This record gives sequence, C-alpha cells and structure tokens, in this order.
Amino acid sequence: MKKSIEGNSIEMTRVESNLFYYVGYNEEKRLLLIETCRGPALIYIEVPKSVFDGLMSATAIDDYFNENIRYTYKERRVN
Repeated sequence: MKKSIEGNSIEMTRVESNLFYYVGYNEEKRLLLIETCRGPALIYIEVPKSVFDGLMSATAIDDYFNENIRYTYKERRVN
C-alpha cells in the first residue's frame, strides 16, 4: 500500500506491533511514517535508512521504536 504525505510517496508495510499498524520510509527525504493503532499518523524527520532497517528487522518492534526513534527524532502528527 502506498501513502502520499506532503507530496512524498511512501510504500507502507503492515507490521506486528501493539503501537502501530503500518510503517513506511522515504529514503530520499529520510521520512519515517508510522500509522498508529490509536490516534494520528506520525512522521519522523531525518531518520537514517539504517534506523528504518533496524525497526523493520527488530524482534520486538515496539521496544526498538521506543529505544531508537520515539525520543530521538523530531515528530509531526498528520491526519
């Protein structure tokens, strides 16, 4: 599934998580898009590809998110 956010096309992938349903990444813009289970979608800015890859390969995706993304990168909420 593709999602367009602020003119950026992002391929979304369904993930097994208690926090969110879909995760997508735009490598050119370094944007991480997360569609949460409750509330708005979130965009994280200036996220390196290695961090996205780590998230997608993590055994405990929620823990990886909380430890490596949530408080490290600037967040914006989108509708």
